[in-house]
Amino acid sequence: MIGACGILCDECDIHRATEDARLAREIAGRFEEKLGEPVKVEEIRCLGCRGDRGKHWSPDCWILECCVDERGLEYCYECESFACQRLAERATTSLRYGAALERLKRMNVDRDKAWQLVNEFTENQNLVRHMLAVEAAMRAYARQFDEEEELWGIGGLVHDFDYEQNPDLSVEGHPVTGAKILRQRAWPEEIVRAVLSHASEYTGVPQETRMEKVLAAVDDLTGFLVAVALVRPSKDIRDVKLKSVRKKWKDRAFAAAVDRGQIERAVESLGVDLDEHIVTVLDAMKGIAPELGLAGEGE
Repeated sequence: MIGACGILCDECDIHRATEDARLAREIAGRFEEKLGEPVKVEEIRCLGCRGDRGKHWSPDCWILECCVDERGLEYCYECESFACQRLAERATTSLRYGAALERLKRMNVDRDKAWQLVNEFTENQNLVRHMLAVEAAMRAYARQFDEEEELWGIGGLVHDFDYEQNPDLSVEGHPVTGAKILRQRAWPEEIVRAVLSHASEYTGVPQETRMEKVLAAVDDLTGFLVAVALVRPSKDIRDVKLKSVRKKWKDRAFAAAVDRGQIERAVESLGVDLDEHIVTVLDAMKGIAPELGLAGEGE
């Protein structure tokens, strides 16, 4: 149960007071002090964001007037002006309102929107396939760690969406420009931070959350695994075994641009074994081999 403004109903005193007489009396006292006039305890009840405004506990709520009454929307994120300045300013007044806005941003993003973003900015199909590979690896790790698979997958899918148009890694290029675009379009800060942190040496944003650390660990590894698959006669990633990956890993002349040390450090920060990490990412990529163009000559 989420209000139009993104607040969880179960965290709202008014909503809880509907079934809690003590809390209702306490809130009535607060309103009396604030309004300077008597407030009946029975008035402290939640009629829902779409309830009768004349009988609503907060008939003057500007969000309800704007979102529900004037625009006929269910949630603020459905508005073409989301996130508007007024809503953004409200989010700065308390942690609860800030969390509510981030919740709306999450609700505003789905896999379809992420895919549209990728295709809006990227024509190079090899780059698109790279982002698909990272998405698959992120989803695999989200399941392994019992995290939010959709959020992690979307973060992986869009992490390089601006790279083709901003190939220079700098404070003026990728991924800083991409992060600005995401914020302008009201994307969740969790995804924005993940995008920035996967190039922390340029952005100064360290990998702190588990999602950020996984993204850093799988990003370059997917490229390495593609290279391993392409030198096989079948060019089918489903034929690639851990043993062959490890053999190529030791050959520093192979895929020399891949920073093995960076991957190893990222894997260590996750607390997983390198071989296990390789298998997790490899299996994830095998699961979408046709989409990656790595299903062999005949597919």
